[in-house]
Amino acid sequence: MAANVEIRSFHGGSDGAPSPADGTTVSGGNIYHKLADNDTADLNDQLTVPAPGSGAKAFAWRKQLKLYVATSPPTGLANLVAYFDDKPTGSVPSRAHDGIQFWIGVAAGYTLPTSADEAGPIAGLQDADVGGYSAATPLVVYNGEFIGATTGFGAQPFLRYQASVDETVLGGEKDPRILYYRFFEY
Repeated sequence: MAANVEIRSFHGGSDGAPSPADGTTVSGGNIYHKLADNDTADLNDQLTVPAPGSGAKAFAWRKQLKLYVATSPPTGLANLVAYFDDKPTGSVPSRAHDGIQFWIGVAAGYTLPTSADEAGPIAGLQDADVGGYSAATPLVVYNGEFIGATTGFGAQPFLRYQASVDETVLGGEKDPRILYYRFFEY
């Protein structure tokens, strides 16, 4: 039987100990990038576009994700990678130079998101577009088997990422970026 996996988002608690410890399922849902430690779909704590001509960037608080294996695979899961879509889902013809960036990396442990993230980008993260993290050249989250024939998180680190906007971003709702996970099941 094929493994059933969920994407889990982590918030709250303290460094090294998110609360709840097993995260919140966001599979197939939306993650909102804002100046708060939650994924709530609301107008609170919005990321504000910097003033035109300022050359500034505004950074949202970090997001931290892991795959949760809810139904065990026959033998295991290996070679976990991640990338953002390289094509928009709506009317924007190109993501290059749209003023919205995603910074991505991995981290062994959980770090509580705080207002210090607004100074970003967070150490250890790279621009997902400039870094070339696409379907053809994804970010390696874990090389090798990260979980055997069992349930849980296994040995994978946290996927950590952060959104930023510069002064060229026009106001309003934007076409979504899709984050993909890919792994080998055996």
